[in-house]
Amino acid sequence: MKKLILVFILLCIATGAHAAERWIVVFDSAVVNEPAQEALIKAHGGIITKNLSLINGKAVILPPQAVAALGKINGVIRVDIDVVVMAYIKPTPPPAPPPTETLPWGVDQIDAELAWNASTGSGVKVAVVDTGIDLDHPDLRTNIAGNVNIINPSKTGDDDNGHGTHVAGTIAAIDNEIGVIGVAPSHSR
Repeated sequence: MKKLILVFILLCIATGAHAAERWIVVFDSAVVNEPAQEALIKAHGGIITKNLSLINGKAVILPPQAVAALGKINGVIRVDIDVVVMAYIKPTPPPAPPPTETLPWGVDQIDAELAWNASTGSGVKVAVVDTGIDLDHPDLRTNIAGNVNIINPSKTGDDDNGHGTHVAGTIAAIDNEIGVIGVAPSHSR
């Protein structure tokens, strides 16, 4: 079959005919049966490359003049160009840059930044009893001394809610140019 298609294309080129193209011809099965479909394609100078039973059609190679002629025949629903398409993996967008560091409203309300000349919390120990803490959070991980899950001691204290992480951030988010800065950014473990 591939040799026949190649010979057909070479004949079109050698005779100066416009290059044959790949087409999909879809038939109305109530009007044109299988043998009649094949006969119509061949009568119009086409070569069937594949049966497309799901759509009652044929993938064919047709000379340009045959496309319009086939489209006018009773029982031919449509003639579409057969384009090659490929599915690619959807590219993963680059991660968003971390937000620039901000002074949260609550930290600003108590004027914590005014006290940082005297102390940034170094040496102060704090415990947060809440929903846990995001153990990998870039604003918090250097100030986490330990964690425990009271509900299920076999699990870590990694936050499954977000509230405990928010509270811990208000207390001790480090000064690292991203996210927020806490009341005691130099809090030591």
